[in-house]
Amino acid sequence: MKAVVRLFHYLSERLKSAINKECMIMAKRRKAAKKSVRKAAKRKVRKTKAKKTTVRRKKKKAAV
Repeated sequence: MKAVVRLFHYLSERLKSAINKECMIMAKRRKAAKKSVRKAAKRKVRKTKAKKTTVRRKKKKAAV
């Protein structure tokens, strides 16, 4: 009986750790996705800023 209880305890611990591992992996994935979205947004902002400055420069050149 003691052996069965010990085995059950061991298996439940293994299952718990496996679930935890999965949760960690999912969390890392979520974090990475968030990071990539932020990076993309920053890239977009940089791009539009660059576009605006070039347009401004061209207008200035055309005015002269």
